[in-house]
Amino acid sequence: MRYLWIVAGLVVAGVLALWLIKAVIGFFFSMLFYIVIGALVVGGAIYLVNRARRSINGGNRRRLPY
Repeated sequence: MRYLWIVAGLVVAGVLALWLIKAVIGFFFSMLFYIVIGALVVGGAIYLVNRARRSINGGNRRRLPY
């Protein structure tokens, strides 16, 4: 009877371990997804701001040295 309890305990521990590993991996990949999306949004905003500044200042033309 003692071995039955040991096997049942191992099965429960294995199920809990698999659930915890899935939860941690799922959390990691969801956070990684949001970080990548955030980086793309910020990078696109910086690109658009720099492009707008160049069009206003005439950044495509060379400046004469003072």
